[in-house]
Amino acid sequence: NPFSYLGRANKAAYLRSIMSTKKVDQSRCNRCGLCEKYCGSRAIVLDPWPVFSAACCGCWGCYSICPQQAISTFIAPKWQYNTKANYLDALAAGD
Repeated sequence: NPFSYLGRANKAAYLRSIMSTKKVDQSRCNRCGLCEKYCGSRAIVLDPWPVFSAACCGCWGCYSICPQQAISTFIAPKWQYNTKANYLDALAAGD
């Protein structure tokens, strides 16, 4: 697994907190199964779309391997934006 090295150097709880909530864009996902196949933690099951379990170590492997870019997360810099809405407003304004 090309992404397993991330889990060796960092604690899973820390990596999960960095990755935040994972979402699958069902309009992009073609259910190819690459995310499930290359998940080092075996935390992804296709049912029929990718579903993430608590075993996720937050290695970003699924995000990186997805050819359709269907897996995403929301991570806003905590020191600058206190809500997702504020972050999106700043993006729209070009800040």
